[in-house]
Parts: sequence; structure tokens; C-alpha cells
Amino acid sequence: MPITFTERVNGVSKMTGGIVRESLVRLTWWGLERRLSRLARIARRRGDAGLVRNGDARS
Repeated sequence: MPITFTERVNGVSKMTGGIVRESLVRLTWWGLERRLSRLARIARRRGDAGLVRNGDARS
């Protein structure tokens, strides 16, 4: 006996624009967090020396 899904219309997606936007925002946020945490870890290893350029001393 075949199963029929009556709530699904051929060619119509249940995924709304809001769901797509939420996914993009979350993925972007997670990616930024990951990159920033890596940069912070590198800066800690260098003792923040990597943040000073062109001989400028920090106050």
C-alpha cells in the first residue's frame, strides 16, 4: 500500500526565506567566532608582538 503525503504539493518548498536567513546568519557568526578565536590564540602565542607594525610602540 503506497504512502501519500497530502500536505506536500509538488514543486512547493516548506523552507521559508526566514529559515534561509537564519541559517546564513548563524553560519556566518560561527565562522567569524572560529576565525577570531584562532587569531586570538596566535596573538597570545606571539605575546601580542604581531599587533605592532612599522616600529610603532603601544602606549
